[in-house]
Amino acid sequence: MDQLTIPAHLDTDAEPKAKPTLLSLPEHVLYQIATYGDEKSVWRVMATCRAWRAAAERALDPHLGELEVVVLPRLFEDIYTPPSVPEEADEERCHGLQTRSEHIIAFHRDYPRALELLRRCTVELYYDTINDLYMPSDFCGADLEQLTVHYRDRAVYFYNCGNDLAPWFSHILFPNLTHLTIAATTRTHAYFDSYANSVPALRELTLVAHNRDGLEPYWGAEDALRPIKRFEHLERITLSGDDVMVLAMLSTFAANFSTLLYVTLYTPDASSESIGVTITHYLSQCPRLKGLALITPNRDNVLSTLAFMHTQDIDDDHVDVSHDDLEMLVLEGSDLSWLSKDSGFWVEFPCLERITFVDPAAGASIRKQDVLPLFECYDTLKRIEWTAERPVDPFGPVETKGRGKAHDRP
Repeated sequence: MDQLTIPAHLDTDAEPKAKPTLLSLPEHVLYQIATYGDEKSVWRVMATCRAWRAAAERALDPHLGELEVVVLPRLFEDIYTPPSVPEEADEERCHGLQTRSEHIIAFHRDYPRALELLRRCTVELYYDTINDLYMPSDFCGADLEQLTVHYRDRAVYFYNCGNDLAPWFSHILFPNLTHLTIAATTRTHAYFDSYANSVPALRELTLVAHNRDGLEPYWGAEDALRPIKRFEHLERITLSGDDVMVLAMLSTFAANFSTLLYVTLYTPDASSESIGVTITHYLSQCPRLKGLALITPNRDNVLSTLAFMHTQDIDDDHVDVSHDDLEMLVLEGSDLSWLSKDSGFWVEFPCLERITFVDPAAGASIRKQDVLPLFECYDTLKRIEWTAERPVDPFGPVETKGRGKAHDRP
């Protein structure tokens, strides 16, 4: 009989093998484990040893792509709401911003990789202390794609005031910045002018001017005549503020940017019915529009003027009222009467596919039998929907579950 050998795992005289540890796992497994934690957890894991730092560092990437230099509560909750924070709190907020800014600048200095990965940034600024806070000049080295800047400005009227801001930004270039949002209590146009030469790839622009506490946004003749860089890629603009300010901004963009495909106009109040007529005139200078959002009391004036202009023989190379490419229309309220060809408001949009109504009641009183015949007014129409809240992206998918409804072409 052959001699038997005791198996090693049963041989009590054999030297015991070291027990496996977490670090014996492959690096890609450690990375997957790190991805389950939040940013603070990943930093803690990386601080334990070199092996964990090497494996987990990539798990930081999603957290480093976005940065907010703001004080809570936010100065601007959204582009539709004026600042709810009283000016009496500005001194305390500036101190908070100063502290946070210093921490972020030090962090980027000590960990440059964070700045390299930064893609989206939101900054709150106060004009009185603008030099002391985290500035876009601190983004040098970042490949920003989206930038949102909120300004609290105490100025009332300024002419040619973009020039005093330009030195802070003129030497900075954001070659890949495609989305820029500027919200200010006044002087919105001046802040935009200060960025104009820094964002050659800009595709989406949002300008918000809040008129409150006697601060009156103003875009004077001298500002309108100032040469504006023609952005070759600008496709979408969102303009929010009082109707006079929105009209002034729209006139500038419609005349200078023939590339516009999507326009959103939000004005909470209407000071004059004639402004709706003027808005229509400027919209006619955007012949390639695919999406138009009119979240404004001037909605009916714009639609009726469009309907009237469709019946006129307008001989003007710079005006096109057909809007043959319009696919999406977003309107305030739930009034369906304009969809009737006999209403006097009906406009022939040969490519219209979707109509969205922004209505706090979310079309609760609208019955299905009232909607279905309306599809016959537009052969291309695929969907009519209601949403209770103003959508962040009027031309993206609209949430109709809960407080909303939608009807598709039968």
